[in-house]
Amino acid sequence: MLGLRTALKDDLQSLSAELVYRQLLEVPEDFIPNITEPWSATQKQNTLLDIAKAFTPVPMSQHGLLEFHVPPNLKAVNYVFIP
Repeated sequence: MLGLRTALKDDLQSLSAELVYRQLLEVPEDFIPNITEPWSATQKQNTLLDIAKAFTPVPMSQHGLLEFHVPPNLKAVNYVFIP
């Protein structure tokens, strides 16, 4: 939404925010790209890969594991009735 409000309308020669609020919106500098250094796809890819490599997996929980007991004489039977 911030982009729509701060974009120049060619037909009106003003910004939407200027029409609504009668003043310009102050945009945080985080939204404005740094144009002093050239943009490089390779550098951006390497940066993203470095960030992705820093991810560590979260250990899984052991909630659903049930401990069960199988009687030793059950190994010698041919049939088992399970109700």
